[in-house]
Amino acid sequence: FNFAPIYTYPGDGNKDIAALGGVRDNENKLYYVSYPPFAFISSYYITKIFGGPNLYSIRVLGLLIHFIAALLIYLIVKKLALDQRDRIVWSGIFASSFYLFSSGHLWIHGFLYFSDILVQVFVLGLVLVLIDPIRTKSISKKQLFTVCLLVFFGCWTEWLMMFFAFVVGLYFLFQYFKHKEKICLYAFLAIGCTATFALLLTIVHYSSIGGFDQFIDVWLNKYQERSGVVVDIQGSQNLNFSNPKSYELLTTHFQDFY
Repeated sequence: FNFAPIYTYPGDGNKDIAALGGVRDNENKLYYVSYPPFAFISSYYITKIFGGPNLYSIRVLGLLIHFIAALLIYLIVKKLALDQRDRIVWSGIFASSFYLFSSGHLWIHGFLYFSDILVQVFVLGLVLVLIDPIRTKSISKKQLFTVCLLVFFGCWTEWLMMFFAFVVGLYFLFQYFKHKEKICLYAFLAIGCTATFALLLTIVHYSSIGGFDQFIDVWLNKYQERSGVVVDIQGSQNLNFSNPKSYELLTTHFQDFY
């Protein structure tokens, strides 16, 4: 299925359905292209290990990601601890346990799987790797390679990593101007090129399904409806930047979740 989730069920009668965020191929099949494809590609092959892809195997994958994210949180807190010689850092256990047994995360990861679930691993992994470079105001070639690897797969998974990579890149550019360390300039350029490559790979991949113009139109239309930037294009609840109810619902959502 072009390495992308497909909306269209078998049968000619299902080929003319309308769906937000989809592009059509030459057989009029509709594909979901709102997020980069790595979360879907990787899950397809990983779930085969657990006898999938099926409901059971995707839930196992979600819980496995949940555990890895909790472990990364522990390692982050341990690395930030004042005394890193301790074999067990109780603040790290508390932080990872807080995440591990959070009802919202546990429920979602136990029943659902999506791009913004997998990207947590790359975001947390990037935070872990960046602790030492931020402390030393520099970065080794090995650390830079690991950073670029995490940035690439993160950007190829979910747009959140694009924003994170942008901030990290600016940080190293600032360090270059401040300390004149060439490795910081190389880090800025490497992170920028890595994120750009992941974006271009996604564009080329999804454009191959139904053409570049169709893909860009779908992206722009979905952004306009979801973002609330264009007031004339609104969702069913009339939510946009100028509607106070938008912020009320956002606040209520976080209160209920946590």
